[in-house]
Amino acid sequence: MNISVIGCGYVGMVTGACLASLGNKVLNYDNDTEKIRLFQNKKIKIDEPHLDIIINNNIIVNRLFYTDNLLETISHGEILVICIDTPLDEDRSINVENLNRFISEVGKCIFSPKIIVIKSTVPVGTAAYLYNLISGILKQRNIDPNFITIVSNPEFLREGNSVNDFMAPDQIIIGLPDSINYSFAKRKMSKLYSRINIKKSQIHFMNYESAELCKLAINAMIASRISFINQLADLADQVSVNIREVERAIVMDKRFGSGFLHSGQGYSGPCIPKDIIGLIRFADKKGIDLSIVKAAANYNSSICDSILNKIHKISGKNLSNLNSCILGAGFKNSSSSLKGSLAVDLSRLIIDNNGSISFYDPFISELDFRECVAKSNHLKIKKIIKLNSDEIKFDAVIFLQDTNVYVNFYKSIIKRYHYLIIDACRISNKRIRN
Repeated sequence: MNISVIGCGYVGMVTGACLASLGNKVLNYDNDTEKIRLFQNKKIKIDEPHLDIIINNNIIVNRLFYTDNLLETISHGEILVICIDTPLDEDRSINVENLNRFISEVGKCIFSPKIIVIKSTVPVGTAAYLYNLISGILKQRNIDPNFITIVSNPEFLREGNSVNDFMAPDQIIIGLPDSINYSFAKRKMSKLYSRINIKKSQIHFMNYESAELCKLAINAMIASRISFINQLADLADQVSVNIREVERAIVMDKRFGSGFLHSGQGYSGPCIPKDIIGLIRFADKKGIDLSIVKAAANYNSSICDSILNKIHKISGKNLSNLNSCILGAGFKNSSSSLKGSLAVDLSRLIIDNNGSISFYDPFISELDFRECVAKSNHLKIKKIIKLNSDEIKFDAVIFLQDTNVYVNFYKSIIKRYHYLIIDACRISNKRIRN
């Protein structure tokens, strides 16, 4: 099939490449001309495992193309897959203005039937609103509104595992219209995913609203489980309990799954925190108090303050002039992304109080971290090039990640500098042996 993917951000980049690898002819659109040029010349920086190979191979065999020409994009695809960013508004609602604007442009330009697939995270009711929006435009052009079919198809891609998540997902959720186009849309979407490694029973067809809420509900469950186990870990710390033993007991119980029951720095990143805030705000507008989700969000947002309180307790110092070292700056283990990173939020608090930060993370550059944390306080931020246990000269060493490099460093300093260590990942509960 000819498919157009709108947006060359993280989701659009992965979606376009994977759809091309399934044999489709894919045109990826973005209004960032420089980004498109880098894609076309195979010079875009890609940290996602295997993705660069997939992109380059499909460019070579003429199945994957990139453009900043919107008319060409709309004309090319019988299916338009929308991967447009939906940030939070000032009132903390999910902002769909960019999505509305694009759908309006499609309505003005189309001359053949299209299926528009919404992968962007949106409030419940968005797909129905978009259909009414484009229907009005088509009627003004004397075109039958059934020319267009809107489908809700939320994405569940995890950074570092996105190619596998796309090609072999746990499930695929598809929200279809309650109209004469239902069967047509179901048939087309089934064909789109026919070569994906998934059973038919794992493809769930439902209405728009259910599909939209599924995305938000799954992220809310992730957030709730993470906050639950982290809060339980706080209690475990106070009563000399190894939280890893408790986690193991919980996941061995067949009534619970094992996912996201590993205490650590909390949930972070570019997606889940935003989606949780947007869901809470949406529910508030509908008069529903999502008290459990709110509790999870409130606990997660308190983690920075909790770490700073621990620093004050062990060092006896206030934040003013505090010299701290952060180990693990990306939003999760081995990530090059700083979006939604706890390390960034923590560093801002320390620097705003006239402290200074040194950090170590092989995936994050000093320039990127400085730009993200404090553009006007570059001298307060320094990257450590190599971890050296003999050069610990900080008021606190804060472990925010628990990959092997950090576990090994923890082992090397714990006996000499235990009073300086903030073990936010609870590395100590891994039963480390010398």
